[in-house]
Amino acid sequence: MEAAIPFPAPDPSAEDIAHAAADRVAGVVRPVVEEILDSCDGAGASADEARAVADDISGGVERLDVSVDETLASMQTIRSDADAATGDATTALEEVRAEVLVSAEGIRTLAESVQGLHKFVQSIKTIADQTN
Repeated sequence: MEAAIPFPAPDPSAEDIAHAAADRVAGVVRPVVEEILDSCDGAGASADEARAVADDISGGVERLDVSVDETLASMQTIRSDADAATGDATTALEEVRAEVLVSAEGIRTLAESVQGLHKFVQSIKTIADQTN
């Protein structure tokens, strides 16, 4: 607290008393007002920092939102590509299956022909054995 401001000379006027009282009040209030102003400056700076942090967070959230959208789009593309690849693979496997079935039928027919030839050869052997 500041040093007390003395009253004017022995018979002060009302104006002198008022000035002296105002000076005393100002002396007492001035440090408090300066402290409040300093606090306001600090609060203003803190508010500016908080605003900057909020802006940074908002920007980060916007970038995250864009990243999520891009990720979802990529996942949808991957899903579509996988579905298409699965369809292509299924079609290819069906074609291979059809070819295998055709080949199996050919092999069965060949086996029957070989068996028929075997019987024919056996018949010829039997005839040859009888003529000898």
